[in-house]
Amino acid sequence: MVQYEIIRSAKRKTVVIEVHRDQSVKVRAPLRFSEREIDKLVRQKSQWISDQQLRQASLPQRETPPGFEDGSVHYFLGEEFTLRWTPGLFRTSLLDRELCIPFPDRKSEAQAERSVKEWYRRQANKLFSERINFWMQHMEDWGVSRPELKLRFMKRYWGSCSSKGIVTLNVHLLKVPMHLLDYVVTHELSHLKEMNHSAKFYAWQAMLVPDWKQRREELKSWECRVLV
Repeated sequence: MVQYEIIRSAKRKTVVIEVHRDQSVKVRAPLRFSEREIDKLVRQKSQWISDQQLRQASLPQRETPPGFEDGSVHYFLGEEFTLRWTPGLFRTSLLDRELCIPFPDRKSEAQAERSVKEWYRRQANKLFSERINFWMQHMEDWGVSRPELKLRFMKRYWGSCSSKGIVTLNVHLLKVPMHLLDYVVTHELSHLKEMNHSAKFYAWQAMLVPDWKQRREELKSWECRVLV
């Protein structure tokens, strides 16, 4: 018997079954669907669900999210950095692979978390803007305008691009290697030409990053490390 969680939405019109990395099953359904109808559908899809659970089990599993105590390890552009509580200003030591944050009250890990996330957000805003500017120079003849940049901490998505020309990037991207960050940036910028994932869309992205398929596969190994 498949165990699953039902998530209802007034806006949803169809039923979607999701099998996650931890093999849990979520069913997203409209309000009008009864539990009996959902259960019938799950039973009909039981073999598919089982196959998906086996597939997910074979993938790298999510790591335990790092804490924010002194000595905890965090990623920055693909490298591991040790968090250090120190007096003075927030700084990074690339040589020693350390993130040093001012921390007057060592009993408040929540304060450390806020400080670290704010530092990541500031760095992301600066670096992501620079990478968008860099790639827009390669898109001068595409006939598109520079998008507005928004930042979010997200657990499921690396980024998105709206039809209004707004690119939203996951702050956690700051933790992956630069060439993978560029893959996501070029992916979202390519949506300025094609708001879909058609062959035309991937042709545009290939003009910027010919090895996008390889980078996409490599990025998957980082999902379980930083999207936690």
